[in-house]
Amino acid sequence: MTFKAHKALSVLTVEQMQDYDVCKKTVLDYYRLDADEYLKRFSTAKREPGETHKMYRARINDYLSYYLDARQITSFDALRDDVLLQQFVCTLSPEVQNFVMTRQPKTAEEASQFADLQAQMTHKAAGTTNQTPGVGIIPFQKRGNGPPPAQTQQAYGVKGNGGGGGGANAPP
Repeated sequence: MTFKAHKALSVLTVEQMQDYDVCKKTVLDYYRLDADEYLKRFSTAKREPGETHKMYRARINDYLSYYLDARQITSFDALRDDVLLQQFVCTLSPEVQNFVMTRQPKTAEEASQFADLQAQMTHKAAGTTNQTPGVGIIPFQKRGNGPPPAQTQQAYGVKGNGGGGGGANAPP
């Protein structure tokens, strides 16, 4: 055990020292590592020289357990949501990611709400609408068998096909 761990445990009573969970919590609280640090250590861990595969597995298992404890993940649904949260956040732009993470979302749902809030605030500040691009816009309307409307013909330099059924927008 390290000097720091001994120092952390020195505040416990003899009875408390007999309880593994109390000792573990005391040491973890003393080191004050947060969930993000445990996740980083878990994700970047490599087997050390002289470390057996079994020892390495035990070490990364501890990192994962500490992460789950720090995030208070006790069920499969909570784990699933946490994985979803991590994936969602890592796909955000740096600006949105910073906005979301400073609000410390507990769930993927909260993170998505914060991201939407940031988008709305950005759109209002820029003087644009908060409409999601492409939503509510009909890019193509199916028409009859006649030629395309005159505006489309002009935009693409297309002339009417001369076929019947052109309708009101067909060229003469």
